[in-house]
Amino acid sequence: TMEKIKYMFMAVLVALVSMTVTSCSDDDDDESVVNSLVNTTWTYSETNGDDDYLVITDETFTFSQSTARYTVTKIVKEGDEEVNNKTVNDYTYKYSNGIVLLYPVKANNALLEGTIERGVKMTVMNVSRNSLLGVYYKK
Repeated sequence: TMEKIKYMFMAVLVALVSMTVTSCSDDDDDESVVNSLVNTTWTYSETNGDDDYLVITDETFTFSQSTARYTVTKIVKEGDEEVNNKTVNDYTYKYSNGIVLLYPVKANNALLEGTIERGVKMTVMNVSRNSLLGVYYKK
C-alpha cells in the first residue's frame, strides 16, 4: 500500500506540474489588434501671427483598413479677409512594431515614415526629403 500511495502522490504531482506549465493561446495579446491603426486619427495644429496677419494650420492623418488620408487645412487671415486652403493626399501604409510606412498613391507625393510612441504620439518624417513633417497626437 505504501507503494500505491507513492505512485498516486507522483501521479498527482505530475498532473499539477503539467497544469502550471501549460498556457492557452487565447490569453496572449493579438498583435494585429494591439498594433492596429484602423479608425484612428492623428492631429497637429499650429497658429502663427497676430491680429493683422494670422495663419492657422491643421494637419490630420486618418487611417482606414488599408489607406491613410493626410489632410492639411490652412487658414490665412489678413485684416478682414480670410483665405482657406485645403489639400488632401492619400497613402497606402504598412504598420509594424511602432513604425508606419506611408506610400503615396500619387507619384509626385513624398514617402513618409511615422514612429509611434506610447500609442499617442506619432513623429512623421518626410523620407523623400529627409526632413521632419511634424509631430501628431492621437485623438
